[in-house]
Amino acid sequence: MKTPVIKKNIIHIYLESIERSYSNLPSTMDSFSYFSKLENQGLSFTNIGQVYGTEYTGAGLVASQCGVPLLPNGIFNIRKKLRLGVDKDFNSENFMSHITCLGDILSSDGYHLEYLNGSDTNIFSKGRIFLSHGYNSVFGINYMDEPDAEKRKNVWGLNDDFIFEKVESRLESLAKKDKPFVLTMLTIGTHGPDGFLDDECNNYTIRGSHIPAAIECTGNHIKNLIKKLHEIGIAEETIVIIQSDHLAMKNTIYDELKLFGDDR
Repeated sequence: MKTPVIKKNIIHIYLESIERSYSNLPSTMDSFSYFSKLENQGLSFTNIGQVYGTEYTGAGLVASQCGVPLLPNGIFNIRKKLRLGVDKDFNSENFMSHITCLGDILSSDGYHLEYLNGSDTNIFSKGRIFLSHGYNSVFGINYMDEPDAEKRKNVWGLNDDFIFEKVESRLESLAKKDKPFVLTMLTIGTHGPDGFLDDECNNYTIRGSHIPAAIECTGNHIKNLIKKLHEIGIAEETIVIIQSDHLAMKNTIYDELKLFGDDR
């Protein structure tokens, strides 16, 4: 396969705990409708399974970027770290340097690559995953000079409205450069057990759950981001990839999700 003469920009969006099952749940069918619309307009891949070693954010990033699961190595026990909620890093300066990942390939092909999320990039070594594989920079709350001054926060870090605002700002800057770019981001709003809503979100509940509202709000952010691409004139030169980091974990509408069993 030949490399395209004109290299398109890539925006790669990881949606926290989002899955296609939401399009069929009574509680989330309406709030998921924008994602269903996008799916019908673009190229969609189905029949994708979540194999062992890919079921949480760090592992999902590794699996999708590098094509391998993230499995325990020696005495390292990520499941224990998850349970205790401490030291969620992989203690590796050069993360899986023996593996070739998507960032390595695109960097060697002349792309500029950036990753942004709202949490501390040291959690699950998310920053190291990308910096070890071709990315030029990463951003998380730990990169802010005065994070305490920012009010748009949750227990994990920065709210999605802040991150999407940051991404749009980076788009304006990157669009002016004479170089193709990759802008990868991770959302947080739909994280269990009951989502993290931005202040401007419609804060409604369905069956006592905020997850439907969080899904709708995330869709609105994506819609505004795509609108931004058109406003700055790079929509035709940009590929937008939208995927989940992993299937939903236990949340406030998990009883509905469980009805799909292994077919999720």
